[in-house]
Amino acid sequence: MEDLIKVHLNRYAAKEAELIMGEARFVSPRTVTISLAGYDTRVIAGERVFLNLGTQATLPAVPGLAEASPMTHVEVLDLERLPEHLIVLGGGYVGLELA
Repeated sequence: MEDLIKVHLNRYAAKEAELIMGEARFVSPRTVTISLAGYDTRVIAGERVFLNLGTQATLPAVPGLAEASPMTHVEVLDLERLPEHLIVLGGGYVGLELA
Protein backbone atom coordinates (compact mmCIF):
# COMPACT_ATOMS: atom_id res chain seq x y z
CA MET A 1 0.00 0.00 0.00
CA GLU A 2 2.83 2.37 0.83
CA ASP A 3 4.31 1.88 -2.67
CA LEU A 4 0.95 2.76 -4.22
CA ILE A 5 0.82 5.96 -2.18
CA LYS A 6 4.31 6.89 -3.42
CA VAL A 7 3.19 6.31 -7.03
CA HIS A 8 0.27 8.70 -6.55
CA LEU A 9 2.42 11.29 -4.79
CA ASN A 10 4.90 11.19 -7.69
CA ARG A 11 2.09 11.66 -10.22
CA TYR A 12 0.80 14.71 -8.36
CA ALA A 13 4.30 16.16 -8.09
CA ALA A 14 4.86 15.68 -11.83
CA LYS A 15 1.75 17.82 -12.45
CA GLU A 16 2.95 20.44 -9.94
CA ALA A 17 0.05 19.56 -7.65
CA GLU A 18 0.12 18.53 -4.00
CA LEU A 19 -1.72 15.60 -2.46
CA ILE A 20 -2.56 16.15 1.19
CA MET A 21 -3.84 13.11 3.08
CA GLY A 22 -5.78 13.67 6.27
CA GLU A 23 -9.16 14.55 7.74
CA ALA A 24 -10.45 17.92 6.63
CA ARG A 25 -13.25 20.27 7.57
CA PHE A 26 -14.36 23.63 6.29
CA VAL A 27 -13.75 26.41 8.81
CA SER A 28 -15.05 29.20 6.57
CA PRO A 29 -16.00 29.57 2.92
CA ARG A 30 -13.14 28.25 0.73
CA THR A 31 -10.95 27.57 3.80
CA VAL A 32 -10.18 24.07 5.06
CA THR A 33 -8.34 22.82 8.16
CA ILE A 34 -6.68 19.44 7.66
CA SER A 35 -5.72 17.12 10.53
CA LEU A 36 -2.60 15.28 9.43
CA ALA A 37 -0.92 12.20 10.89
CA GLY A 38 1.09 12.97 14.02
CA TYR A 39 -1.41 15.56 15.30
CA ASP A 40 -0.20 18.26 12.91
CA THR A 41 -2.76 20.52 11.25
CA ARG A 42 -2.68 22.59 8.12
CA VAL A 43 -4.97 25.35 6.92
CA ILE A 44 -5.43 25.91 3.20
CA ALA A 45 -7.62 28.29 1.25
CA GLY A 46 -8.37 28.92 -2.38
CA GLU A 47 -10.76 30.54 -4.78
CA ARG A 48 -11.98 27.07 -5.82
CA VAL A 49 -12.10 23.96 -3.65
CA PHE A 50 -12.37 20.49 -5.22
CA LEU A 51 -13.14 17.48 -3.05
CA ASN A 52 -11.75 14.02 -3.78
CA LEU A 53 -13.47 11.91 -1.17
CA GLY A 54 -12.12 8.49 -1.94
CA THR A 55 -10.56 6.38 -4.61
CA GLN A 56 -11.23 2.79 -3.66
CA ALA A 57 -14.42 0.75 -3.71
CA THR A 58 -15.04 -1.43 -0.66
CA LEU A 59 -17.67 -3.97 0.29
CA PRO A 60 -19.31 -3.52 3.68
CA ALA A 61 -19.32 -6.44 6.14
CA VAL A 62 -22.89 -7.50 5.42
CA PRO A 63 -23.49 -11.25 5.98
CA GLY A 64 -23.88 -13.01 2.63
CA LEU A 65 -22.98 -9.96 0.53
CA ALA A 66 -19.64 -11.26 -0.77
CA GLU A 67 -21.24 -14.59 -1.76
CA ALA A 68 -23.83 -12.70 -3.86
CA SER A 69 -21.05 -11.35 -6.14
CA PRO A 70 -22.07 -7.68 -5.88
CA MET A 71 -20.78 -4.97 -8.19
CA THR A 72 -19.08 -1.84 -6.99
CA HIS A 73 -19.54 1.49 -8.73
CA VAL A 74 -16.55 0.57 -10.90
CA GLU A 75 -18.31 -2.42 -12.49
CA VAL A 76 -21.71 -0.68 -12.63
CA LEU A 77 -20.28 2.22 -14.62
CA ASP A 78 -18.94 -0.27 -17.19
CA LEU A 79 -22.38 -1.81 -17.87
CA GLU A 80 -23.61 -1.37 -21.43
CA ARG A 81 -27.30 -1.51 -20.46
CA LEU A 82 -29.36 -0.70 -17.39
CA PRO A 83 -30.14 -3.64 -15.09
CA GLU A 84 -33.79 -4.52 -14.46
CA HIS A 85 -33.26 -3.75 -10.78
CA LEU A 86 -30.50 -2.30 -8.67
CA ILE A 87 -29.95 -2.09 -4.93
CA VAL A 88 -27.53 0.62 -3.82
CA LEU A 89 -25.83 0.21 -0.43
CA GLY A 90 -24.24 3.30 1.02
CA GLY A 91 -25.03 6.96 1.18
CA GLY A 92 -21.84 8.44 -0.20
CA TYR A 93 -21.82 10.66 -3.26
CA VAL A 94 -21.31 7.74 -5.66
CA GLY A 95 -24.17 5.76 -4.11
CA LEU A 96 -26.45 8.77 -4.37
CA GLU A 97 -25.53 9.31 -8.01
CA LEU A 98 -26.23 5.66 -8.83
CA ALA A 99 -29.56 5.71 -7.00
